[in-house]
Amino acid sequence: MSFPSILFLSAFLPLTAALYYLARGLRARNLLLAAAGLVFYAFGRLADLPILLSSVLVHYLAGRLLLRLTRGRR
Repeated sequence: MSFPSILFLSAFLPLTAALYYLARGLRARNLLLAAAGLVFYAFGRLADLPILLSSVLVHYLAGRLLLRLTRGRR
């Protein structure tokens, strides 16, 4: 699925936008957008999804580690 495709413009984008505005709280909205992004990329090439998920996990853990290391330095 690409951005100018009929599927994206008529189904995926409106559904994601509606769910975003129905979601309560920043955390729920962020999780929704992350999941929508993974679904979008899975439509492009499902075989690359494990690589993308691995990258997300590594970067999330690195962010948590950096947060823990810098908390005491404020």
